[in-house]
Order: sequence, then C-alpha cells, then structure tokens
Amino acid sequence: MDKRHNGFARMLYWSPRMLAFLLAGFLVALSLDVFEDGFGFWPTLAALFVHLIPAFVVSIALWISWRFEWFGTVAFSGLGIAYFAAFEGWRHLPASLLLTLVPLLIALLFLLHRRAIRP
Repeated sequence: MDKRHNGFARMLYWSPRMLAFLLAGFLVALSLDVFEDGFGFWPTLAALFVHLIPAFVVSIALWISWRFEWFGTVAFSGLGIAYFAAFEGWRHLPASLLLTLVPLLIALLFLLHRRAIRP
C-alpha cells in the first residue's frame, strides 16, 4: 500500500507540471502561424512576440508553481477562466475547450497533489 501511495503521489506531482509544459509548447506552436502572414522582418518579430505572451505567462506560472503548488492552483484556474472570458469562449465552445479545460485540469492536479501530501 505504501508503494502505491508513493507512486500515486509521484504521478500527482509530475502530471500538472508535464501538462503545463505541454500547454506552453502547444501555445508556442500556435504562435508560429505569424510566419505565414507575409509581413516584413520587424512586423513579424513583433507579432511573434505578442503571440508568445501566453506561452510566457504559462511558463512563468509553471516556474513559480513548481515550488509553491498553491500558486499553481490559483494561477492555472485564473488562466483557464481568463482565456474563456477574454476570447469569448462561449462563442467558439469546441475550439476554446482545450485552452480552457487544460489549465483548469492542471490547477486541479496541483490541488490534489497538495492535498495528498498534506492530509
């Protein structure tokens, strides 16, 4: 029983971190569409920077959450809700579910791990 608990706690430790890392990578991949617009060098660079801001935010949230799991719960909950509200997710529900539910799942996993190690 003790080994299963340790394995479960280890899974709860790594799951939100890896999902957040994958989410940041997915956001970076989505930002690469700026190269298809055919703008010049500086406008493309500016557009790339703007499109990478969500990936930076997720990366910074992950970096802080790695040590402070309570922050991960709060930050990723906020990111999921903010995305849904800012981009009017209710208008494009199927497309917005990924970028809304994944941060909420990450927040839940941070919370579950925190509860598992502190009964």
